[in-house]
Parts: sequence; C-alpha cells; structure tokens
Amino acid sequence: MSSPSRAVVSLRGVSHHFGDGLLRKQILFDLTADISPGELVIVMGPSGSGKTTMLTLVGALRAVMTGSVRVEDQELHGATPAALTLIRRKIGFIFQDHQLLGSLTALQNVEMGLGTAGLNRNEVLRRAREMLAQVGLADHLNAYPAKLSGGQRQRVAIARALVREPRILLADEPTSALDRETGRQIVELLRTLARQQGCAVVMVTHDNRILDVADRLLYMEDGRLSSFAPVTSPHAAHLMTALRPLAESGTVTALLGRMQDSEFIELLRALAAESEQLLNVVDLGGPATAFRTLRETTRGVLAHIASLLGASHGYVWLREPDGGLRCIVGHPERSEKPPGHDVLRCLDTGAVARDHQALCVPLPNREYQMFAVAEMKTESANESSEHAFRDFARPLGLLTEAYYRLESEV
Repeated sequence: MSSPSRAVVSLRGVSHHFGDGLLRKQILFDLTADISPGELVIVMGPSGSGKTTMLTLVGALRAVMTGSVRVEDQELHGATPAALTLIRRKIGFIFQDHQLLGSLTALQNVEMGLGTAGLNRNEVLRRAREMLAQVGLADHLNAYPAKLSGGQRQRVAIARALVREPRILLADEPTSALDRETGRQIVELLRTLARQQGCAVVMVTHDNRILDVADRLLYMEDGRLSSFAPVTSPHAAHLMTALRPLAESGTVTALLGRMQDSEFIELLRALAAESEQLLNVVDLGGPATAFRTLRETTRGVLAHIASLLGASHGYVWLREPDGGLRCIVGHPERSEKPPGHDVLRCLDTGAVARDHQALCVPLPNREYQMFAVAEMKTESANESSEHAFRDFARPLGLLTEAYYRLESEV
C-alpha cells in the first residue's frame, strides 16, 4: 500500500448509505485504500457493488457520511461547499457517455475544461490545441461530436479532463461503448498522459480486456473492497502487481524462491480464499503480458512447493480434450517427459497417489472439480508431505486453470 504521506487519495473507514429508517440501504462498508500520484488503479466488481458511489465520494460529488476521504491532504468529510468546489477543480472526470456538448466543436469542448482556470483567451486556446494534439486529434479541432467516432469522442473527453492538469482523474466505464482495440488504445493513452502529468487515475470498469494495463486492481463486492485491494490481501496484491513487470525479465521464479516459507504459504492461502477474484481479474481475452505473468508465476509457485517438500522435480499434468496428457508446467522445465504410473492412477481415480519415488495430488478448479494433477519427484514422500501437498493443491490448481485458459488465447 502506498504510504499516507504520498497518497493523493486516501480513504479510511468509509461507509455510506442511502435512505433512512426502513428504506435505509447500506452501500459501502468500511473502505480503506490509498492511491498514489501517477498510478492507474482499476476498480472492478459486479453491478450495484458500490464502485460508482465510491468514485463520487472521491470526486467530492457526494457528501462523506462516515470515515475519512482525503484528496491532496484536504479532508472531504465535513468540508464546506466552497472547499468541495476547490477540490473538484483538482479532479478530472471521464464518463461512459463522454458528455460532450454537441453544439460545440472538439476544440470548444476542451476549452470548457479551462473555463475557471483564470487564463487569458490565447492561453486557453493554446493549451486546448496542444491537448487535442496529444490525444491524436490535431486534425479534428473544428469537428462536432456527431462527426466523430466513439473512440474520437472519448479522446476529446480525455483531453477535456486532462487539459487543466488535474492531480486526480476519475473514469467511470470509459471503454464500455468501444470495441476491443479502440478501448485498449483509449486506456493506454490515458495511462501515458496521466503519468506524464503525475496524475492518479481511478477507473471503474467491467471490461476484463484492459485489466493488464492497470498498475493495481481493486475488487469491490457488496460494498466492500476485497481480493486484490492491498488493505485486505497484501500478498495477492504483491502477486498481481509486483510480479507482472518481472515476468518480462524472467525473475518471477527467483523472487518467489526468495520468499520466506511463511510468507509464501500466506500468499497461497490468499489465492485459495479468493478463487473467483483471481479468475475475474485474469484477462481471458489473452493479452501476452498476462499470459507470461501467469506462466512464470505458476512455475515459481511449483518450484517453491517442490523446495518445501524436498522434491527434486515438479510437474503439472493436464488431460487434454482428446484424452492425451500434457505436462503444462515443469520444474526444472523439460520439453518432453512421459507420465508415470502414479500420474495416470491419480488422473483415473481423482485420489492422491504415492510411492517411494513420487507423490501425486489432484488439482481442483474453481468449481472444486478435478482439473489437473501435480506430481513431485521425491524419495522422502510420507504422510506428512502428502498432507502438506494437499494444502497446496487449491491455489496451484487455480493458477494452472488461469494459465491454461490464457494459453489457448495467445
């Protein structure tokens, strides 16, 4: 988690409800999180889970009822209307329908973003032109929204939101009406421009196709932050944020190998407890970065489990739809290896198989059905190591399932 001193947005114990008496409905429950400058955070979760309500509280569009919301070290809880107005001037907003004025050109819409900035006319015009050029619309300054594509209109909305150089940018479903390629271009553009300005971006979305663009993922369900929110699952956050950039350099396995055993086991427990969220945040559309991350992470987890069990080799076997067997992950990695008798017996019976040279356990998927088999080559397999291996089966099965599903897409 970002330290409070660096956070541009800080939430502490935030709760919110609508209505009173019998009509009272609690929407948010004890939210705590920090957002840092230059960070792009995606908030995801089911419809009605409270994502947009949280966004409106951070944006000073709704009064804070319980807890603390600080924006640029300014406390919003109990702030006067005048103070909230000043805070809103430090925040940029992008909405699902872009909310451009149809009677104004792209240039005029962006100029509106500087309406209260106290600049002279020439400076307003200069900054609006430059911002439109940065979003790739230098040739569409005088175009009206009706003449622009959906992606172009959203670029105008981004230019309008960023032209004032806000410290925070709040985006509510900015890609929902866009196709895959255009939506991804919009989010990547948003991330690039925000980082150039040192602007923190908080984006609410249901779009799984863009999750790998985020620096961090928060998951909200029933008004509570869970899953990869750092305040509730620091180890899962470490996995999906710290490991992702390391996948490119192939250092994930080394990083997992250096973890203390207690920390590693806690990581696996966090994954097992959050099975739905793990597979929700995996972009099943198949981006190469997400695939590499899952591949390297699965290998690293397998290697650390092998070390804990005193095993020289570890493999994960998958039964293909045609009935054939494939070693999907190996440690050490080997291109070809025939399955042993214990692997076949474990696949056929769904029960643990153990002899003096190998230990095999079934791996469940998120429906707790047998998905694959993990095999450890060890000459010291006993009842104790069998129980330990069973404890690792759930998180290893989830990683394997996510990895396999991504593999078929890339």
